[in-house]
Amino acid sequence: MYMKITIHDFIPGGSVLEYVTRPDRPYTPGLKIADVEGEYIDLSLELVGELEVEFGGRKYTGYLPPPVADAVRKGEVKPLAFPRFALRLVVDDAVMEEVWAGDTLPKRKESLVQWLRRKAEKSYDPFEGPYKL
Repeated sequence: MYMKITIHDFIPGGSVLEYVTRPDRPYTPGLKIADVEGEYIDLSLELVGELEVEFGGRKYTGYLPPPVADAVRKGEVKPLAFPRFALRLVVDDAVMEEVWAGDTLPKRKESLVQWLRRKAEKSYDPFEGPYKL
């Protein structure tokens, strides 16, 4: 089965916490980590879900100012709502289902590519059709 795997924004061994508290850019839902495209498969590994934190009597959604991000990183503040990594099965530009969800990515790019390839192969069934829904 032909597959094209594209890595967009990968921090080796990265946790959700590393992605949502990066000082170089604010967190935005739907941040793409990687894509798998093929004749019969379309998967997208994304960071999804709302980030919401209460700190100093104020609520922050999405962007965290540096002192708030530091407090979250150190575990001094627990988010009210927290994103997660999700591998989503996409059909005709619509998300059909989440194939996997978790908090940490593999430690090496090669491991991520192999993992994505296995997930894509499991999502294709030559007898039932291209997608297991």
